Amino acid sequence: MKIIEIVYSLGNGGAEKFTVELSNELAKNNEMKLCSVKAIAGWMIPPKKITAAVELIQLNFNKKYSIVLFCKLFSLIKKNRPDVVHVHSSILIFYFYILSLFFKKTHFLQTVHNTITPGYAKLFRFLSMLRFIDRGFLNVCISKSIFEQYVSVFPKLRFVHIDNGIEKLSLTEKYEVTEKEISGFKKDKSTKVFSAIGNYSPFKNFAMLAEAFRELEVAGRNVILLLIGGGESCNQINFAEVAGLKTGNTYQLGLKDNVADYLSCSDALLMSSTKEGMPLVVLEALSIGLPIVSTPAGGVVDMVEQGVNGIIAKGFEKKDMLEAINAFMTLPDRQIREIKENNLKKFAERFSIAQCAKKYIELAYTEH
Repeated sequence: MKIIEIVYSLGNGGAEKFTVELSNELAKNNEMKLCSVKAIAGWMIPPKKITAAVELIQLNFNKKYSIVLFCKLFSLIKKNRPDVVHVHSSILIFYFYILSLFFKKTHFLQTVHNTITPGYAKLFRFLSMLRFIDRGFLNVCISKSIFEQYVSVFPKLRFVHIDNGIEKLSLTEKYEVTEKEISGFKKDKSTKVFSAIGNYSPFKNFAMLAEAFRELEVAGRNVILLLIGGGESCNQINFAEVAGLKTGNTYQLGLKDNVADYLSCSDALLMSSTKEGMPLVVLEALSIGLPIVSTPAGGVVDMVEQGVNGIIAKGFEKKDMLEAINAFMTLPDRQIREIKENNLKKFAERFSIAQCAKKYIELAYTEH
């Protein structure tokens, strides 16, 4: 099967990382191309993970909406004649709805990577008015709760559910250095290490985490917070806000290409987001058995069961996160071991990239 995966940018977000890992997996048995509309920059990590079996195409185009971009996308499909075009960007969807009129033999998929935000609501209301041309267009939701939400709000559009998947995390050659670095942050061997990973977007809510850990420090709790993320792609205003709020138990470590090492040296992953799709960092934690402490954002509630895989906060406020962190810290060692075992089992059963890719291929054959 000939497949083209298309993203607007290959920056350091979860959707971009997923697109690369899915492309790598699909390339094992299919003719695979991955197209980025924007040019690739040196700070982008996902492009460095693309295997030789995937042909990378860059359109080097920076405008979101342009007739020139439409023509470039038209030429891309006409030249390659793929069986499947798989889109991972809401910015590009309108183009492909129109393109589906010209390429009747090509099946068009969009993966919806988030819950219904105001931007997504506006987009899908518009697409609902174009449903007379959605013959070959199918929307894939990345978690059960997100699927149910979209079906409820937009019943006239076509949605299916396929869980995201990832490659299992592996330690790198930097592990020993990372372990030594984190040991230097700890007060003693009993210090609990919490890691949070993201690009400092407002919805990641890292400022709230910094405030929470300030209170934990004042309360004398033996904990530290590692904030991983940054670089050219991060929200610099929010980065600076967190820097102004942090105290002696919070460390902003910047962008890292060896996340597996940091998570493996942590006691739990922290998710403070106010909205999410199915965050890949939660899947990464599951893949190595790391417990998760999270807000009830988006697809997280489909992955984390209270007390079984970690702790889900009651809400999104600082008091809710503090309550969840303190609840995790009171868990007995026996339950922590059970959580780690449960996470490894859950990942193996539901969230490997091989299982995910297989479902996309089955979907494509079913639609054809």
